[in-house]
Amino acid sequence: YVSVLAIDCVGTWMSMYTIPIAMTKVGEYLTRELIDKIFDIRQKEVENPEFYDKYSRAVAEIDERPGTILGLLRTIISSLLELILIIAIASSLNWRFTVVFVLASLVKTVVSIIINEVEYKRYEERTSVDRKLSYVNRVIYQPEYGELLRNNGGYRGLLNNYYSYNIKEICLLVKKYHSKLYLLWLVNAVIETLCFRLGPWVICIISLSSGTMTMGQVTVIMNAINFLPNICLKLFGSIVDIRKQSLFIENLRYVLEYKVVRTRKQLKRKPKEGPYILEVSSASFSYDEDSKLVLRNVNAEIRYKEKVALVGVNGAGKSTLAKILSGLYSPSEGRCYLMGLDLDKWSLDDINKHIIMINQNTFMLSLTIAENILQRPLTSLEDYALVEDALKKVGMYEKVSKFKNGVDSYYSTEFDEDGVVLSGGEKQKIAIARVYVSKADIVILDEPTSALDAFSEHEINTLLFTLLADRTIINISHRFSFMKQVDTIFYMENGRIVEKGSHEELMNLNGGYRKLYMAQASKYIETTAS
Repeated sequence: YVSVLAIDCVGTWMSMYTIPIAMTKVGEYLTRELIDKIFDIRQKEVENPEFYDKYSRAVAEIDERPGTILGLLRTIISSLLELILIIAIASSLNWRFTVVFVLASLVKTVVSIIINEVEYKRYEERTSVDRKLSYVNRVIYQPEYGELLRNNGGYRGLLNNYYSYNIKEICLLVKKYHSKLYLLWLVNAVIETLCFRLGPWVICIISLSSGTMTMGQVTVIMNAINFLPNICLKLFGSIVDIRKQSLFIENLRYVLEYKVVRTRKQLKRKPKEGPYILEVSSASFSYDEDSKLVLRNVNAEIRYKEKVALVGVNGAGKSTLAKILSGLYSPSEGRCYLMGLDLDKWSLDDINKHIIMINQNTFMLSLTIAENILQRPLTSLEDYALVEDALKKVGMYEKVSKFKNGVDSYYSTEFDEDGVVLSGGEKQKIAIARVYVSKADIVILDEPTSALDAFSEHEINTLLFTLLADRTIINISHRFSFMKQVDTIFYMENGRIVEKGSHEELMNLNGGYRKLYMAQASKYIETTAS
C-alpha cells in the first residue's frame, strides 16, 4: 500500500505541475510550426476542401493531443511500476492469477485497438459536417455578419435548415457505426467480468478446497486482485490510447510535413536588373484540373514605378491575374517573373518584401491599430513615430489620437471593451498606411474602393497615387474615374489581354475598352441628371 501510494503521489505531482507546463510549451511549439507552415503553403492548396478538413483537425488537435499523450505516458510509467510490484507479490503465491490477468488484458488491448480505429473512421467522416456546423455557429455570433442577417430575414430559415441537415448527417454516422462499436464493447465487458471479477474468486475457492492455498494467502491474493485488474487496465488501456492518439495526430503530422514548393531559404542568385519588375509569359490558369481555364496564354510586362490598370467585365480574369502577380497562385502553364526571376523560386517572405496587396474587403485583425499597420510588435519610440507618420499621411492621425489608447487601441471589442470600430473607408486608410510603411516595390489594388462612395473613392485614389508615386501600382477596378492617371491599361476578356495602352490610345481603338468606358460614363450621366 505504501509503495502504491508513493507511486501515485509522484504521478499526481506530474499531472498537476510537470505535464501542464510541458503541454503548454509543446502546444506553443506546434502552433508556431503550424503558423509558419500555413504561411508557406500555396493559397490554392489551402482552398482545397480535403486539405482544409485535415488542417481543421490539426488545429483542433494542437490544444488537446499533446496534453493527452503526456498524460498517457505518465499513466503508463506509474502503472508499469505498480504492475511490477503487484505481480512480484501475486506470482510468489499463485502464478495462475498473473497469467489470467495478463492474457485477458492483452485480448482487451487488441479489441480496444479495433474500437479506436473504428472511432477514428467515424471522426474522419464527421470532420466535414462539424466544420459546416461550426461555420453556422460562427456566422450567427461574429459582428461582421450581424447587419447582413438582421437585414435579410430569409437567412434565418436557410441557416436553420442547413444546420438541421448536417445534424441529420451526424445522426446517420452514429447509426452507421453504433452496432459495430457496441459489439466490440460487449466483448470487452464479458472479458472483464469473467477474468477480472468472477475468475479470481473461482480460483481462490478451488485453491482453498484443494488445500493448495491457505486463508492468509487467499487474503493477500484478494488484496492484490483489488489493485491488479485496474493497474492492467490502466497500463494496456493507456498503450491503446497512445495508438489512438497517433491516429488522431496524423492530421497534424500531415500538415507539418506538407511539402511546400516555396521554402524560407534565401534565393540562390540575386534578381537581375532589367526594364521590367513583373512579367507574365504565356500564363494560363485553372483552379482545379476539372474546371475550365480562367486565364488563357496571358503575356504582360510591367515596368518599375509604372501605374497599371486591369479592367474588364466580371469574370474576365482580372483578380486571378492579380493573384498570379502577387504570388498567391502559380500559373498552371507558363511563368511569372519578379525582377527577372521565376516567382516560384521566391519564398513567400521574400515576395512579401516586394509585393503587397489591398483587397476589396479590408480585414483587420483584433490587434492594436499600430500592430495592424506595422504587422509586428512595437519595440521602440521610432516604431511609434513611424506609425504616427503613416497615420498623418493617410489623414487618420487626428481620429486615432482621440481614441482612449491612441495607436495602442484594439480594433474591435472582441478582446477589449475599449476596442474601436472603423468604417470601410477608414479601414482602407489603415490598409494604405500599412502599405506606406511596408516599403514594398509593388502595390496590387484589387478593387479597394468598390464599396465606397464617390467622394471617399476620390480621396482614397488621391492618397494612393500621391503616397505611392515612387512605387509600381497595379489597380483592378470596374470604375474608370482614375484611368487617365495610369500609364498602361490592360483590357481583359475571357481570360485574355485583348487590348493594351493608355486611356487615349484605347479610346482611339474603338474596341472593348471604349465601349465599356462609354457605357459607364453614360450611366453616370443618367444617374447625375436624375
